[in-house]
Amino acid sequence: MDRDLFVSELKALAPSKDDFQNLAVSDSFIKQHIGRYNCELRTKSRLKIVTNDEFLNLLQEYDCSSLGIGNLYFSKTIDEHESYYQIGKVEMDILVLNKITLEIEVRDHDQLNYTIWSCASKSTCFLDALLTCATFFSRLLKEPSIDDDSEYVFNVVKNCAEQAGGEKYIDFYKMLLGYFD
Repeated sequence: MDRDLFVSELKALAPSKDDFQNLAVSDSFIKQHIGRYNCELRTKSRLKIVTNDEFLNLLQEYDCSSLGIGNLYFSKTIDEHESYYQIGKVEMDILVLNKITLEIEVRDHDQLNYTIWSCASKSTCFLDALLTCATFFSRLLKEPSIDDDSEYVFNVVKNCAEQAGGEKYIDFYKMLLGYFD
């Protein structure tokens, strides 16, 4: 999936204020949650990293720092290290693009050489899987009972892993979607 399609499809998934009617949440929470589906085009896009990697270009062309998919958040800027680009966080841990393998990984915040989860074989696959996750969370807001259907949730997890590149990535999507077997 390319970055522009990802941004437009993600924005289309954003809930409306009416979707929160039956929940006792503040207007500021609603505004923040709706913003989690929006990437803002950068007005002054200065390409610091010349690349054909779709995810790096996404983060250079769009401000995705308010975007959140589950407990995954993206950085406002790309932080380059010797063997990886830091592109976000999953809770306290670091979301990276490995420069050597081009895989997306989550690394331990205390031991940066330790990979907790492999997330996707490459950036375009990661965008596909993330859009599926965002679709799940958007639907979950409107239909909370789907979270009780473990078969449905597991099928979404398997679909995400397939989009990401295969069985190797399933544990990350189990965590991200809250599937505990």
